Amino acid sequence: MLLAIDIGNSNIECGIFPVLPGNLSLSASFRIATNKSFTTDELGVLILNMLSCNNIKKDDIKNAIFASVVPPLNHNISKTAWKYFGREIIQCTRHLLPDIKIDYDNPDSVGIDRLLGARGAAVLYGLPAVIVDFGTATTIDLIDKTNTYRGGLIMPGVAVSLEALSAKTSMLPKIDLVSPRSLIGKSTRESMQNGIYYLNSCGIDGILAEIISREFSGQSVQVIATGGLSKFFVRNSKIISIADDFLSLKSLKLVFDGLSEKMPST
Repeated sequence: MLLAIDIGNSNIECGIFPVLPGNLSLSASFRIATNKSFTTDELGVLILNMLSCNNIKKDDIKNAIFASVVPPLNHNISKTAWKYFGREIIQCTRHLLPDIKIDYDNPDSVGIDRLLGARGAAVLYGLPAVIVDFGTATTIDLIDKTNTYRGGLIMPGVAVSLEALSAKTSMLPKIDLVSPRSLIGKSTRESMQNGIYYLNSCGIDGILAEIISREFSGQSVQVIATGGLSKFFVRNSKIISIADDFLSLKSLKLVFDGLSEKMPST
């Protein structure tokens, strides 16, 4: 089995795939809250425990790959793979995505999470595509029909907005995001929840409409949502057509499959 790890600012998302090339069926997946101070042993124990909860033995893991936007954890996750699985783990960087051309002022500054989303969208859903990732930051990324990553937008994520609203005001409570039962809130808590929801829901749809009109006029565009909070927004969106919570993990599997094809058979 392949252990794929996507290290994000809020969560470390792990997926277990069959090693068979082209098989993108997840055998298991789990998330661990990101802590930049995790030690090698803490990461090892957490991952092993989650594997055990999914009835997967550590000896079942034959290969591993990861992508990260949290550099302080990169060294320790590599050490964890050696210490707890006896395996080298592949770090996915943009250089392992040679088929994507990058139209960006500094290609090295594009987050690997954004490039993985673009790669996964291109292979799984077709081009051109727009990817909306509802993570710690909400990102919108474009990849055109020539397989060129065109850049995108980065804005405060839903959770960041919720935290800022309560932290910067004296009388507003801390709240969680929920799907509104109506447009107008009937309490302070509900008014906040509805406000954040519709700000993001209508705002994202408005931005997507502008992108499609300005950048992809006359073209049929695949619009894919991913990220932990995507489920809250997809069902009411007039523009997002596809939801894939595991787009980055699937893209890591695609990268691994591509590398495996280049390895000599044994």
